Amino acid sequence: MSNSPIHSLLQPDLRIMLEENDTAGLAEFCRALYPPIAADVMDDMSVDDVVKVLSQGTPHDRAEILVYFPLPFQEEIAKRFSVEQLAEIIEEMPPDDRADLLERFDKSLVENLLPLMTPAHRSD
Repeated sequence: MSNSPIHSLLQPDLRIMLEENDTAGLAEFCRALYPPIAADVMDDMSVDDVVKVLSQGTPHDRAEILVYFPLPFQEEIAKRFSVEQLAEIIEEMPPDDRADLLERFDKSLVENLLPLMTPAHRSD
C-alpha cells in the first residue's frame, strides 16, 4: 500500500504537519481525504504519529479512517485514546468492524466502554 503515488505525495506534508504541530492541517487531513487514502498515507507511520493525526479529527473521521488499518494496528491505536474518546469512535464504526475490534479488547475495557455507549450501539 505505501508505494502508491498519493502516499509519496502526501506523507511528507503530513510529517511536516506533525513536526510543526499543525492541528488545523491535521484536522483537515482527517476530514478532507477519502478514509482509505488517509489510512494508506499513514500505513507505515508509528502508532504515536497516527494517534496524533487522528486526535485532530472528529470521532466520525477517526472511525472512518481506523477501519482501514489491520485489526492489530486498530487495537494499538484505539488503546491510546481515553475510554470516553474510544466509546465515541466505536459508536461511529460500522457494526461488524465495531464487533471485531471489541472482541480484541480485555473484558475490563469492554465493561468500561459499554456504559458510555448509547443503548442502540451497546445492543449491536
